[in-house]
Amino acid sequence: MSKVTHKILLGALVVTLLACRSTSIKHYTDADYKTYQIHKFLVESNSDKFEEMLSHKIKQTNAELVERYSIMPPTRSYSPEQIQTIIATNNIDSVLVVQIGEMKKETQVVGTNTQTQHSFYYSPPPNNPYLVSPTSSTITGTSNSTTTTIIASRSASNATATLYDVKTGRIIWTGEIATKAQGTIYTNEASAASDIAIKVLNALLESGHISRK
Repeated sequence: MSKVTHKILLGALVVTLLACRSTSIKHYTDADYKTYQIHKFLVESNSDKFEEMLSHKIKQTNAELVERYSIMPPTRSYSPEQIQTIIATNNIDSVLVVQIGEMKKETQVVGTNTQTQHSFYYSPPPNNPYLVSPTSSTITGTSNSTTTTIIASRSASNATATLYDVKTGRIIWTGEIATKAQGTIYTNEASAASDIAIKVLNALLESGHISRK
């Protein structure tokens, strides 16, 4: 007896949630600094990932980024006078201060995904020339289902970026950044910081404070 097996995959319910991540920025330049060009600046941030990404991307521009710990290692405390002296000695013209807020996350069950597998077994009639009447064939089958819970997630974080003139202490440029994700993925702290770094750099380029090589 021969056996033929047919497997049919039936999607009883397939829900596809688009996973997307976005980062937006609103930024402003002081009227007295519309033509200001950054040459060498210091970065102060609460995110190492932000500094790492910005340090990497800034190499594509004519500006030079100085990492804080490279000139002020965390081996001691520095007075305001000492900081000013170090900044002047290293010919730093501006300081970019970036604060990234805590990541807010939430999840929600939005449905289920059910997959059903059917297996059919076909038994043909025996090939017997002595049978007067035809013999019918036989079809039997089994099925099993697997159900997966679909969980949607949302995450968001805000940040502020402020560029200061070290000679006057005035604000040259400021930006407000929002990053969020929804669907079946999270925006984690590292990916958010990287996105924010790219957005801040692009905004500074757009404002004319940094130029590309």
